[in-house]
Amino acid sequence: MSASNKRRIWPWLIGAGGLLLAAGGVAVATYPSWAGGYLEGELVRRLQGRTGGEVKLGALELGYGHATLRDLDIVDDAGAHVNVEQIDVELNGGALWFGRVEVTGVAARGGTIACALDDCEALAGRVLKRERDDGDNGGGGRLRVKAKTVTLQDIALDVTAGAHAVKGSLDAALTLETRRLELTLKDADATLEDGKHHVQGEFSAGLELDGEAVDITLRHVSAELARGARPLRASKLATRVVLSARDDGARAPVFPLTLEIEGGGTRVTPKISVAGVRGAVTIEDERLRELTVELAGGFSDSENDSGEVPKLWSLKGPVRRDLTSGSLSLEMSAFELGKIPQVLTRLPVKDSEKATVGGKLDVTFADGKAELAGDLEVAGINVAHRLLARRVVPDLGFSLAFKAEVDPGASAVEIQEATIERGGVQLQVRGTLVHPPERAGRRYKLHFEVPKVACQDVLNALPYELVPGLDGFKLGGQFSAAVDADVDYADLEALKLDGSVGLSGCKVLSTPPLMAVSRLSGPFVHRTVMRTGAIKTVELRPGSGTFTPLAEINYLDNAVRTTEDGGFWRHKGFLPSQFEKALRRNLDAGEIRLGASTITMQMVKNTFLSHERTLSRKLQEMFLTWYVEQALPKARILEIYFNIIEFGPGVYGVTRAARHYFGKSPSELNPKEAMYLALMLPSPVRRHDSWCEGGLTPRMQTKLDRYFEIMAKRGRIDDALYQEFKDVPIVLDTSELTVSTDECKAEIRRIMAGTQTQRAATGLLASAADFELPELFEGPSGDDAPDDDDDREDGGDAGDDPADGASEDKPAMDVDDMLFDRG
Repeated sequence: MSASNKRRIWPWLIGAGGLLLAAGGVAVATYPSWAGGYLEGELVRRLQGRTGGEVKLGALELGYGHATLRDLDIVDDAGAHVNVEQIDVELNGGALWFGRVEVTGVAARGGTIACALDDCEALAGRVLKRERDDGDNGGGGRLRVKAKTVTLQDIALDVTAGAHAVKGSLDAALTLETRRLELTLKDADATLEDGKHHVQGEFSAGLELDGEAVDITLRHVSAELARGARPLRASKLATRVVLSARDDGARAPVFPLTLEIEGGGTRVTPKISVAGVRGAVTIEDERLRELTVELAGGFSDSENDSGEVPKLWSLKGPVRRDLTSGSLSLEMSAFELGKIPQVLTRLPVKDSEKATVGGKLDVTFADGKAELAGDLEVAGINVAHRLLARRVVPDLGFSLAFKAEVDPGASAVEIQEATIERGGVQLQVRGTLVHPPERAGRRYKLHFEVPKVACQDVLNALPYELVPGLDGFKLGGQFSAAVDADVDYADLEALKLDGSVGLSGCKVLSTPPLMAVSRLSGPFVHRTVMRTGAIKTVELRPGSGTFTPLAEINYLDNAVRTTEDGGFWRHKGFLPSQFEKALRRNLDAGEIRLGASTITMQMVKNTFLSHERTLSRKLQEMFLTWYVEQALPKARILEIYFNIIEFGPGVYGVTRAARHYFGKSPSELNPKEAMYLALMLPSPVRRHDSWCEGGLTPRMQTKLDRYFEIMAKRGRIDDALYQEFKDVPIVLDTSELTVSTDECKAEIRRIMAGTQTQRAATGLLASAADFELPELFEGPSGDDAPDDDDDREDGGDAGDDPADGASEDKPAMDVDDMLFDRG
């Protein structure tokens, strides 16, 4: 080209460039006006084309480098509904010079997605599908999408699939170049099978849209596998789901599918949890019918324990979810409790870090039931529980072996055999327990048996700290027992408690010196520590001023046998009919309201033991009752009882009681006065309010009249004597009352509020010094209520229902003793 031609072309090139620059400038300058309407229309058109539904856009705000869409609403024909509150779009400003809108980034925030799962999948597939004419330019026309990522944040998700539903807050990120999708569902809440199962946690998944696998992770999971069941928890669940194409073109998971578990746990009791569970559960089929379990873990005080939990047990085996087949094996090698310090602090134990627990359980499933076979070994555990004993009971080791069948559908357990063994003594149990949620449907039918064993072995098997009062007793002979219990909550009146306790095979070879027959038969000093800490003394010897021989106590024998123990002169210390009656009433009340104490048992408790409600006291009371019945004549038992029992606040023994209430000696009592004293026994402090008032309260007068009549009907006084005294009023001697009525009643309340346990301190037992030691438990032990607060106040041994009420034409307390052998 010549120089002149070059000179001519430059003006044209400059002019054309200027024209193009001007055109671009016009395009850029007018961009908001021409691009806004176009962009909105094109966006709606494309979304309608891809979703096949109705699309509405609330507003579009367009700038030079960005655009904001508000309130985008999509509803397809199937009913899927998507609403996005705000979409921020990044734009390529350079494309504006060419009259194009080029999208380089999309971020959506807020809104909802509500649909059925199939409709959601179909809608997502249509949105993500590339149109044929998109090519590499991201679509034709003046709108082109070249975004590298599309993100969603805080989208409320509500998806259903038949009887299942999932809700949560969805975050998502789609990388368009690799077609990699990352999903996170925060605060996920899934219900399965119309609420039968419930899962909560954080769900995340990663997948390539064209790939064959999905990586799924759940964190902070809480799963309730049945309504009301204890939740299962895990810090992490992870699995990789491989997808394969079905005949209809859809992709489905390939099974088996393995779920890796970390930090799993569930609560076993309110204070103990299985924790630190790790391992795998393999789901064998798409309907979750068959599972293979391989897990291990430990124990803690919380199922959410995030610390390092030692591996103490393992669980392995295949099982069908409906329990029609399969087997599981649970192994727990013996370990020291010191390895689970969190649990140890929640248990009723003391200094038991070296105690060991171990065992094994095999479970076989068939026909919806589970066959159990296992064993458990506990050694060196030191128990501190106020219902067991006042102090720590050390080394309560034992072994347990059992076989049972569990029927979850019937809420039933059949104990085929169970043997608890300690020190060579076995307790064998078999029977059936039906325990549905509804109380009326419960039934327990059990057989307890102690095979023949040396009597001394039974005594040796009981730790000294549990029965300190029995230290020094030596026994000969053989002991055995067999007891049957049948409890039907639908008909508690039909409750049965039957069997035999073979005490007749035992005999006492030697006793502690202070419990020798000669000592109990002769004079001794009885001391009682009251709940206030005050000590009261009774000298059981003639001429002491606090003792009256039985022959000089008028009518009290017959009165007490009307209110307390009608069969005293015939039984051998125990009333099985009253055990049955007490069990029936306690179960009906849902709490311990009524005991089954005979006069001998009360004499033993008040002479040798305490009033605490513990297993320790009851075991000692039972043994000593048996011993006293062997060692002493009935008359001496009753004589001791009348002379040491409490008739009022600090009023111990009938000698003081007759003088306190009537200004008389026991030999001067009339039958009605004797009945009044008998009625004081169940609640000697609370019923003392009549004396404070100087006369009987209406309630006490009604009781007295009623029981005095029963005394006559039972033939314990003749009709002439009844007629003579039935209308004679009780006149209380208040000469000892030196304070006002209100002050007297305040003293009753003060005694009732006492924190010490009323107990004997006679020195007859070698363990009496035990009470000089500091108490392990402050205040009354167990549910220790003083006799003055006994529930017999309103219907019990001496309440509105006479203790010896009719039973098969005999007074209940007068029936023959069948449970305990007479010997």
